[in-house]
Amino acid sequence: DSLEEAIAVMEDEVEQVAKPEARISIYRKIATNYAEKLQELGAAEVVLRKILEVVPDDTEALDYLATLGARDERYDKQIQALETKLSHAKDLEGKKAVLYHIARVWEDQIGDNDETINVYRRILELDPRDRASLEQMERIFRSDEMWNDLVETLAKLVELATDLDELVRFQL
Repeated sequence: DSLEEAIAVMEDEVEQVAKPEARISIYRKIATNYAEKLQELGAAEVVLRKILEVVPDDTEALDYLATLGARDERYDKQIQALETKLSHAKDLEGKKAVLYHIARVWEDQIGDNDETINVYRRILELDPRDRASLEQMERIFRSDEMWNDLVETLAKLVELATDLDELVRFQL
């Protein structure tokens, strides 16, 4: 196939490219062709990892690795890419956004509420006043009938409540 031949030529020649930005651009094209045109997700992953060798915090490559993991139903790979992205996140909101994504994978794709709760606790370690994490934990604790944890979480939400309507909502 001519596309496979073109990719092979690109892979042979990419190492000769002096500028890292240009080399990364070529790697992105190769990875996209592997994943989208040839449906070779493993080959795309190998190429994306080459980008990360040059730029370890390349969020585009990390996001694509996470997407490939999800597409291939390899949620361990998806979470691994997201954890790497988290380690390079610069600010609190960026870290929380990645952690929320990880929590969704654990809950929606894997179905592991214990791990989901652990991720929300990690968010609370970064930001003890994160109401969204507490509310998600409240929902899980209610559905899983984890009453002691629910009471603790509701107490924290009451502490953070800013008006009477919120206080009424958190009553047992």
